[in-house]
Order: sequence, then structure tokens, then C-alpha cells
Amino acid sequence: MGYLLPVALALIFQALQEIELQWTGSRVWLVVLLLLVPHLLSMAARKLSMRGAFRLAQPLALALTHVAPFLHLAAVTLGGWPQTLETSFGVRSQLLDWPNLGLLALFAPFVAYCVASIDARARLAEATPVAIARVRNLQLRMFASSILPFLLYVGIAWAAGQSTTLRAFAEHSSLGAAVLGSVSVLVFVVLLPQLLTLAWDTRSLPAGELRADLEQLARKAKFRCRDILEWRTGDLLSNAAVVGVTPRQRVVLLTDALMATLGRRELAAVFGHEIGHAKRHHVIVFGAWAVAFILGGDLLVRWAFPGNDWAGVGVLLAVFGIWALAFGWLSRRAELDADLYGTELTGDVQAMVHALEAVGGVHASREATWRHFS
Repeated sequence: MGYLLPVALALIFQALQEIELQWTGSRVWLVVLLLLVPHLLSMAARKLSMRGAFRLAQPLALALTHVAPFLHLAAVTLGGWPQTLETSFGVRSQLLDWPNLGLLALFAPFVAYCVASIDARARLAEATPVAIARVRNLQLRMFASSILPFLLYVGIAWAAGQSTTLRAFAEHSSLGAAVLGSVSVLVFVVLLPQLLTLAWDTRSLPAGELRADLEQLARKAKFRCRDILEWRTGDLLSNAAVVGVTPRQRVVLLTDALMATLGRRELAAVFGHEIGHAKRHHVIVFGAWAVAFILGGDLLVRWAFPGNDWAGVGVLLAVFGIWALAFGWLSRRAELDADLYGTELTGDVQAMVHALEAVGGVHASREATWRHFS
């Protein structure tokens, strides 16, 4: 979820530029020059930290996380990036038009600014080349997984647009738009395990006592999955996840840091928690939740504000904000449900408590967060 907000902001800013913020002229030099901004922020934060001005350095370090979409806005307005694509390469593409492969070129500055920000953040956080490369590699993979839904949607819409009948059905019919959106979400859900295992550095969990324990627990729960994977993060991320809806496509991921931190009892509790997500059908619930908000927002715009781009963007912004709040509300209950299921499955309350404290910290375990109860 770390890059969801920057991606959403980039899409919103692009839409605003196409509606109102029109600038003439092409300034490729400015688009390229903006690549220096993340590293300048990083250098300033490092110098302030070395002088002991930590309160001044902290906002600059935080800005590195969210600066990419604002740089993209500058590239498409002040830098005239859409005009550059059209005049120099003959590529004409707009986010508010029918999606085509030109969108990949349109959002190339955003991707470049994200990569620059990730590199700058890694250099700010670490001192040695090996540590910098480890942080950078993990964050690049996380960013790649965050833009997969957008890339998949563009590909599906472009393929559908090759048929004039399908395109007309989707463009001029609320039902057609709903069908296209639903198909995109369905394809993404089906392909998600394969896409994530490609984007992230994963391997099958080696045979041994730990795998034997987890497989025995899976048999007890009558839980089936395609594989149990070790997610190699360079010991930077302590987490676990279950991905996929059907047993044939489903995988369970355990990070290297998690396995290095927890004992076999605690890892069994975490695995039971992930089984709980599958058994309680949380993946399906969250998928339906997302489809309901996406299609509901689109239908609301088409019905209440036809032809009004500003109102459409406003409605979509409101839908996104409501979805974020609703996601947190639902996530906290799903996580608690999975905790209770895993505890009942293993019969080891202390192991679950220790696992949660080790992953979230004792302080975090006493306070509710966006996705977890205390």
C-alpha cells in the first residue's frame, strides 16, 4: 500500500491538467531537470541532520515519499510533456480518453521521478553501497507491484478498444463500462499471485522442519495452496501475506526478516492467521469492496454529471477518500478475524501474542492503526 497514494495523486493530477491546467510549449530540459529534485531534498535533509536540526530534516525526508506525483504535475504543465510526445514522437494520449498504450509514455516522467525518489531515500537511510542497494531493490519491487493494476487495466482496455463494437458499448453504456471494469478486476485477481511473485523476489520455502510444521497445520485446517514462498527483502520487511482466491493459484508468502525474527511456534501462528484470511474469504470480500466503489463512482459520475469533467474528478476524489476510510474500517475487522482463527487453529494464544508484538512492536500493539486494532 506504500505507493498507492502517489499513484492515485499522479492520476488525479494528470486528469486536472487535461481539464484545466493547459500549458503551451515543450520544455524537455525541465522534465529532465526535475529528476534532480529528490536528490536535492535528500542532500538537504542529510546536511540538516548532521547539524542536529532533526525537526527541519524530517519534513524533507517525508517529502521524498510523496514528491513524485507533484513533479509529474510540473512535467505535464510547466514542462509540456504531452506536447513533447505529440510533436516529437507523434504520440497523442490522454487519461480521460479511451486508454491506449500511449498512456505508458504519458506517465513515464512519474515513473522516472519515483525511481529517483526511491534512490534518494535509500541513500538518505543507509551509508554503505550494499545497504543502499538492498533498500533500493526492495522499494523498486514494491513500486513495480503498485503500478501493476494500472498497467493491466491499460492493456485490457487497449485490447478491447481494437473492437469498435466493444469500445462503443463501453463508452456509451453504463453497463458496458461496468463490464469492462469488472473484467479488469477479475483478470487482476486471477493473475495477482503470478504477478507478485514476478515483481517480488520470492522462492519456494525450502524443505525442513519449518515447512513440515506449516504443511501439517495446513492439513489440519484443510487448507490448500499452490506453494509456500519465502519473500526475500534483504531482511528489511517483517510481514506475511496470502494471495489468490482458488487453491490452485493461491500462495502464502513469509518474508526473510519475519522468519529470522520469529520462532517456529510464532511462525505457525502467523501462518494460521494467513489461513484465516483465506478461510474467511477476506480476499473475495476486499475484491468485491473495491469493485463496488470503483463501479459505483463511475456510475455516479455518468448518471449525475454527464459531460462535466470537473464534477467527475471531484466525485472520484470523494469516492477514493471514502474508500480509504472504509478500507481501514473493514481491514481492522478482517485482521482481528484472522487473528482469532489462527489462535483457535493452533491453540497457542501466547505464540500469536508474541508474533504480533514482534512484527508490530509492543508500542504499536497497544494502539489501533489504519489496518489493525490494538
